[in-house]
Amino acid sequence: MNPTRSRPLPPKRALLAAVFALAVLGSTHALAASWSNPAPLGTSSLYVMYANNVSVAVGATGNGVAVWQDPATVTLKYAVQQGGVWSAGKTFYTANNSSASTTETLSEPRVVIDGAGTATAIWASTKRTLQYCVSGGRVVRCYVSASVAKAASLAAGTTAWTKVNVSAQGIQVADAQIGLDQNGNAVALWTYVEKAGAPKALQSATKPATGAWSPPGTLYSSANPISLPSLSVAATGAAVAVWQEKTADAIDPFAVRAAYRPAAGGNWGGVEEVFQQAAPFSTLQAAIDGGGQAAAAWNNNYAVQWARRAGGAWVAETLASAPGRVYSGTGPYAVYAGPDLAADSQGNFLVGWLENDVAGAGLTVQAQLHRANGGGVDGAAWAVGGSGGSPRVTTSPDGSLATVAWIDDGDANAYAAGFTPGQGWGQPLLLSAGASQYTAAWGTGVALAGGPNAAASAVWLGVYNTNAGIKILASSRRP
Repeated sequence: MNPTRSRPLPPKRALLAAVFALAVLGSTHALAASWSNPAPLGTSSLYVMYANNVSVAVGATGNGVAVWQDPATVTLKYAVQQGGVWSAGKTFYTANNSSASTTETLSEPRVVIDGAGTATAIWASTKRTLQYCVSGGRVVRCYVSASVAKAASLAAGTTAWTKVNVSAQGIQVADAQIGLDQNGNAVALWTYVEKAGAPKALQSATKPATGAWSPPGTLYSSANPISLPSLSVAATGAAVAVWQEKTADAIDPFAVRAAYRPAAGGNWGGVEEVFQQAAPFSTLQAAIDGGGQAAAAWNNNYAVQWARRAGGAWVAETLASAPGRVYSGTGPYAVYAGPDLAADSQGNFLVGWLENDVAGAGLTVQAQLHRANGGGVDGAAWAVGGSGGSPRVTTSPDGSLATVAWIDDGDANAYAAGFTPGQGWGQPLLLSAGASQYTAAWGTGVALAGGPNAAASAVWLGVYNTNAGIKILASSRRP
């Protein structure tokens, strides 16, 4: 993105007039009466915070927590939401950059919150230390990397985070992520390289609700390039991990692969083949419903594809947007951005993506709720002005609400739209109402999380002055 970009904000595109068989197209943008006015959590700068790296979670009571990295200070920050009111951001981890010979970098943190209101965040830390090494019989100065996955927990009503390492030390730990079951048992996943020349591994650790983290275990290792790992944990404790792997196949070298864990406390199974294609994909998301059915969604050139797991086998299909447009290299381009994927405990799966329909409709945010047990598809599409980023989706675990949220670069606002059982898709709602001085940051997205009883929280970035200052803004939807 261009942090110095200056342009007039064009008027909002007229929304699509046609009503598709499986699509509800909004005709107006309404003020979100059920979403709170935006609360500023903290500040940063577009010169360092080029994307929305916030992770947000909603607990059983509708309260929530958000965590993010501030690249300017190399710190991890958090804010909590209670009764719909967000606190100001505070620091819970500071990288060790006090010495000229040691630098520490941090990955984007991920956060979950259990039924008791305890939040747990996970991230990767990499320290590079200047040392003296022997090379070719000579003593030279060199940097040595030490990388580890870290976790920290915050009990409800407290301000002190308890921190611990959850991985062994390697030269590269990345992609750290976490999931919870309904009893508060945690599963963590990350990529791990032990030393130079060693293969990249996918590793995992578990933590019971009232216990300590287990020693890490390797669920997969390969000399092939591994990327885009994604973890999802079901209410029952079943879990799925998916990733992209570059194989030696001459025709379809890019594979979606998966590992499955059937229950809490169980072991990860062997590698499962999900799909192979000729082109690399830029987005891969996993989800798992309350019955333990796993799914994955990704882009395949100009199409959105997804697969569901049944009886240990994965069945893939290509999704068609409303009203059944076929994607191709000449348009419409389905995966202009996305897709994103979520599931609830009722067996419903929600998929969202941004489509560039060169046939005349312009950019549209597409959302499809695939109902449990073959109950049909509820689709919606909303026009987007200007360029756009990937929409995010979330579901309430009890199936009470499905939400898609996005930044519209045309009018520089944040929007959310929801699906309620018995009512269908509603109008897109303006999240940034009450903060007209905050223009949504161009090219960014919305961090999103759902809770029970139709609760949800959204966090996005707003520009608040001519020097590309950023305010991190949050809004909540309460039961």
